[in-house]
Amino acid sequence: RQCASQSSGINAEYGGSDLHYVATVPLSKALIGCVIEVPTLDGRMLSIPINDIVQPGYTKRVVGEGMPISKSKDGEKGDLVIAFDIVFPTKLEVHQKSLLKQALM
Repeated sequence: RQCASQSSGINAEYGGSDLHYVATVPLSKALIGCVIEVPTLDGRMLSIPINDIVQPGYTKRVVGEGMPISKSKDGEKGDLVIAFDIVFPTKLEVHQKSLLKQALM
C-alpha cells in the first residue's frame, strides 16, 4: 500500500528543530491507509506507515528525524512533522458513487 508523494526531492520547511513536510495522498489512501516515502536531509528515504484515517488537519510526527539541535552535544534532532494534502477525485461514475454510498452510509 504505497502512497506516492507528488513532491520530488526534499520539499520541507523547518520551525526550530522540527522539520515540516507535506505529503500528497489520494482520498482513497487517506481513508484506507498507506505507506508514504519521505526523503531525509541526509539522503535516506523513510517509509512511514499511515494506519489512521487522514482527515484535514491530521499530522504524523516522526521523533528524531528533524533538524539537528544546535546546542545538543549528543547529536539530538528535532522531529519530522508530516502534514497531508488530500487529493479528491474530479469525477466519479454512477456505479462508483453507488459503491461509495454503500460503503460510507
